[in-house]
Amino acid sequence: MTHKTLLFILLTFSICQATIDLNLWERFVTQTTDLTIKGQRMGRVSSTGKDASGYPVYFWSSTTQNWVNDYQAGTSAMQMDFDSTIAWHLNEAGSVYRRSHSGGSWTQQTNCNAYDMKIGSGNHMWFIGIYAGGPKKAYKWNSASNQPIDSGEEAVKVGVTVEGNAWIVKSNGDIKSFDGTSWTSVVGKANDIIIGSDNKPIIVSQDVADEGFVIKKWRNDGSWEVLSGIGGVRLALDDLDHVYVITNNNEVYRENGKLSVFCPSN
Repeated sequence: MTHKTLLFILLTFSICQATIDLNLWERFVTQTTDLTIKGQRMGRVSSTGKDASGYPVYFWSSTTQNWVNDYQAGTSAMQMDFDSTIAWHLNEAGSVYRRSHSGGSWTQQTNCNAYDMKIGSGNHMWFIGIYAGGPKKAYKWNSASNQPIDSGEEAVKVGVTVEGNAWIVKSNGDIKSFDGTSWTSVVGKANDIIIGSDNKPIIVSQDVADEGFVIKKWRNDGSWEVLSGIGGVRLALDDLDHVYVITNNNEVYRENGKLSVFCPSN
């Protein structure tokens, strides 16, 4: 191997390793496709061990300070979320399951078919579903009757405000917000969206970055602020609205120095 070849390899390796600004972001966990943190609970969907329904689900054990695999039937998932009393997940077929945080078996929601699901800090759930052979649309879940409420808007991704309203991403990347009565178009394009307890949305934009796409947060002036130093494909927030970014190689990074009240070891 010549010195020039070795130098080229070293430079290439250095560039590949420098795509995330480690002064701003620290690696939190690997082999993860989805992450949720609510209060003292944290769960993730793995990126390995896929079966016909999805990937294994893990919960963080504060006792052992480690990730524990949920081996119960029906736990293969593509996405998960928590409200204050219930854990939810959906699998590759769009089937939705739920169970109490206190334990027990997972129960399928026969009247809920979802392809994206978000639960806001106010415990309100919205999801993207298909009914009667129609298009994917945004639905709000009525927990009192266990029935979906059709918003009338086509969408592929959804985020939920504290009050239980929604922001959606449409199939062409357009963004719209719902105030409880009507939908309003919002500037920008997105691939995914999540809403903090401050009601500010954060999006995975459609601007390409090395680790996926540029991450942006909504400003009070009606524009988007780029979160520097990282790109990704999915997002999570803790109760303090600290951002966790899942990259396209299934690594999760969190904002450096901004630790949640519930702060497990790496």
